[in-house]
Amino acid sequence: MAEAGQYAATRNYDYGPQKRTNVSQLSFEIRHRALPEWKVIELILQHYSLDAVEKFVDEVLWRTYWKGWLEQHPSVFDNWLSALNLSDEFLEQTIGPGRNFPHACMNLWFDELVETGYLHNHARMWFASIWVHTYHYSWESGALLFHRYLSDADCGSNILSWRWVTGLQTKGKAYLAKAWNIEKFTDGRHRPLRPLATQAIEVLDETVAREAIDFGVRMSDAIKVDHHKWFLHEDDLNLPIDEDDLNHMSIRVLVPRKHYLGTRIVCDAQHRIKRRAIELLFKTKYNLEVQWITEHELKDGDCTWRAPCGLTRTTLDGHEKEVTLYDHRYDQVLWPHASKGFFNFKKHAYRELQELGLV
Repeated sequence: MAEAGQYAATRNYDYGPQKRTNVSQLSFEIRHRALPEWKVIELILQHYSLDAVEKFVDEVLWRTYWKGWLEQHPSVFDNWLSALNLSDEFLEQTIGPGRNFPHACMNLWFDELVETGYLHNHARMWFASIWVHTYHYSWESGALLFHRYLSDADCGSNILSWRWVTGLQTKGKAYLAKAWNIEKFTDGRHRPLRPLATQAIEVLDETVAREAIDFGVRMSDAIKVDHHKWFLHEDDLNLPIDEDDLNHMSIRVLVPRKHYLGTRIVCDAQHRIKRRAIELLFKTKYNLEVQWITEHELKDGDCTWRAPCGLTRTTLDGHEKEVTLYDHRYDQVLWPHASKGFFNFKKHAYRELQELGLV
């Protein structure tokens, strides 16, 4: 947060994994809502004027926007989900033993992704562009690769960002990586010597049906929370009670799904990493122990935050117990505005943030 006032001027530079002071490094906590979007906005505006950090707030709102858009267009997620087996087979052939991409920067970004669980946002765009437009690999397989290894990937921001790079999300607009841009914004660390695509791949026209959001119960201060009936999940680790009321208890957390992560060896390794990261987060932030549960251990009367469209939702929708799903007011007022483009969403979002007392 210390560099938030300089964020707009420096955020596009990827100085490498040893120098991340120009970005917040909060994406893991924001993605899992251990630090939810509205809290980030509230905290940053306690120290800066909106004019000084508008770009930073915009980037936080992008994650909200992606969630809200996918929530209203769930067929996009369903189609990606149906392609998982094919994408996984492709990845096993493409990034298996002896993997060597034609561009050195792609090999370095891939290694950084696997070893750290993170890539700078600009590097993600370059990687996705080269993957799709230069190598002609499928965007679905690229989205699976990122979802497998990125610690901050949620279905909305990950899937829809890959669609945007490909040219599907905004009709007529695709993202093409350029050698000079990579050299400039990596501070000279990378400059592709082999040619990059100068023309986007052709994509089929598609019509994506919009669906109304089926919200659950809105959480309010009037609801007395019985923490013994609450469980959390990887899409929303926001505690339903005040930190002062924790009393060093344990918290039930739904085991993250892992069938989509690839082969059993890769799957188990990434699953352990994610679980350890969540355990460490609760231990260091709240001094809480995590009690892992599966969907088979859910009981009638349990309650949790409603998960956005994605893999956790498929788990919660598939069990037979009567679980009460609560919604954050932030989601209920902002998500419906994410039916069109981001800038239309932003206009409405800032008005809603004022209503929520955040701006």
